[in-house]
Amino acid sequence: MAMGAGRGRVAPGDAPGENRAHEPSPPRFTLVRGETLIALVPDDEESASSLVVTREGPGRLRLEPREKARALIADAPRVSSRAVYGCAGAVRTPSGVHLLVIKRCVRVGVVRGCAVFRAAAFDAVSCAPPGALEALSLAERRDERKCLALLTKALDRKTTRLFFSGDPARYDATRSCARAAAAEQDEQARTPWFAADHAFAWNSRCGETFLSEIFGVSANADTNTQGGSLPQQQKQKQEQKASAFLVPLVCGSWRSARVAVAAKDEDKKQKKNAASEAFAVVSVVARVARARHGVRHHCRGADAEGNVANFVETEQMCEVFCPAEATQTQTQTQENQGENARSFFSSFVIARGSAPTRWAQPLRDARWRFPMLFLDDTGGDATELVDDGSSVTKPKTESHSEKSARAHLASFARTYGASTALDLLKRNLSSSESRLSASFAAAVAAAGTHVKLVSFDLAREIATHGDREAIARLLRVTEKDAERHGFWFDSTPAPFLSRKTWTTETFTEKKHAQTGAFRVNCKDCLDRTNVAQAALAFRALDAQLRVNGFRPKTALSHEGSRALRRTHGALWSAHGDDVARLYARTRALRRDVVGSGRRSVLGALADARVAVTRWWQSKFSDGRAQDAARYFTSGGDAFIGSTNANAPSQGSRGFFSCLRLNQPEVVHADDAWALEVPRVARKRGGSKTRVAPAPAPAEAGGDEGR
Repeated sequence: MAMGAGRGRVAPGDAPGENRAHEPSPPRFTLVRGETLIALVPDDEESASSLVVTREGPGRLRLEPREKARALIADAPRVSSRAVYGCAGAVRTPSGVHLLVIKRCVRVGVVRGCAVFRAAAFDAVSCAPPGALEALSLAERRDERKCLALLTKALDRKTTRLFFSGDPARYDATRSCARAAAAEQDEQARTPWFAADHAFAWNSRCGETFLSEIFGVSANADTNTQGGSLPQQQKQKQEQKASAFLVPLVCGSWRSARVAVAAKDEDKKQKKNAASEAFAVVSVVARVARARHGVRHHCRGADAEGNVANFVETEQMCEVFCPAEATQTQTQTQENQGENARSFFSSFVIARGSAPTRWAQPLRDARWRFPMLFLDDTGGDATELVDDGSSVTKPKTESHSEKSARAHLASFARTYGASTALDLLKRNLSSSESRLSASFAAAVAAAGTHVKLVSFDLAREIATHGDREAIARLLRVTEKDAERHGFWFDSTPAPFLSRKTWTTETFTEKKHAQTGAFRVNCKDCLDRTNVAQAALAFRALDAQLRVNGFRPKTALSHEGSRALRRTHGALWSAHGDDVARLYARTRALRRDVVGSGRRSVLGALADARVAVTRWWQSKFSDGRAQDAARYFTSGGDAFIGSTNANAPSQGSRGFFSCLRLNQPEVVHADDAWALEVPRVARKRGGSKTRVAPAPAPAEAGGDEGR
């Protein structure tokens, strides 16, 4: 089953200013399909093992030596083969096991000489024997079609952008550069799959299914018996070999742009030759956490473990290098390597995530506004707050919210250091967001973690002072925190880079660590968050260039700053669109403010169209998208024996009574309380019908606090 068919063009994600004649390629495999077997053979001759699937029953996966695999392929009837770029894991359906392979990819960027690729198309290869689908009952065939349809929707290249490192041993795409440098490296030979951060590896559960299909029979067996069970040490070695076929996939965004730079003091001869032709490649990378991922109104707040909705780690990377090396061949680059090689690379990390309290906005009817629900401490009951002009309910003590916030903020502080939570929610009493903001502030105060809370009502500041002045005020409020956090920087020698014009006397070797990060949130963590993060990131980019004495290259410094701001705004506008397509399935709002810093008439009209599209999709199609996301991130286990026939059949009322609201079929146990709360009677009355969701199985592993 082919997925994600279509052109693989990525713009402006491709790394600019680099020669495509010698473009590196990711590791390649040969996928062999036959009537009796399926094989995945690495093209690297140094790989000793191949994956062989015997098409019996649901499919039997095993590792075989390369020579034996070739012999089995030669004896198999009706064999076809094609090149693929790794395995994303496996999912189980009623017909059997399906292998997910990457059949096409495109390069989106380069990090310190290591290429990064986006998976442009997938293929679900059935391991069951031919005719297995016809042997299923009608109900099983219907479930089979549903599972494959959800998998196709989850891997849609228009909304889900999955990227991976071409050489994970040199660059780990699942971690920021700062976290990768601080991570403890195992001296033993570890495959990239086990070394990856599975909090951001979206195919983590699919990979677990893949490994369990190979070793599941002997995983719990008695290792002391004389049967077919493997000793633990031998089993670990076999798992290392099997995991070499798996590719950690990160969901998010990768955008890059080229900026011409020059030394601040070009009259100095020692820097003039090096900097006169230098340019910087600025990349904005988003990594979306796997835990508690969902679609907007079906996934809000935090769960009991502290995982929050729409948690995205954004990394802004800046690398300054000479264009001469971009045109060198690989042979020339290897010949010119020496002790004078320098890599001037810096990274700035900022995060976003839903307010880490227990709140929700469930789908109730087709009205424009969604009621906001809060889980309080009275045995899981909830109170409803509606923007109908009535008085706002006073917040109560929310032990559930405090517990979730404490877990999330503690995990955030462990990962990013003593950080700052920038809350952009509205604080006027006429808005339901004020209750959420107060709940967040109370939870942060009760948590007692090393996270500082800064409340800044961005919507009110924009309405009062305008966009540019509001952004300026935001920068002034966060100036000291930005200086305290800093950014990650490293100019140590890099053996895979060549700087012929830079000598040891030209620049001094420097290192700097980012000691904290901004955690930005609004209600959706999309539109206002994009505006704030873009402003904070532009200030950081200026510092990233100045750390080695660079500035935008132009005759006049203010013109260079304007050109840099336009390029940076375009990058962050595209970045905001990519994140919004994942969580809201539309482009972001206020794109004109992010790109140019001011509001425009065309931008307001575009936002109106996006708002209407979001309303329609949230009522009539987001439920299906939520099911698809949960199906893929759970490895296909979320729909096994847990479907809800009542939720999708819930209808609307009033003028839209003929329409059927699109509820998700599977609701996580941490979100079930919101759908079980009866509707509060409004001025014109209301129903007290309940929605009984089907609980989804809890995820394995511990993506705590994401």
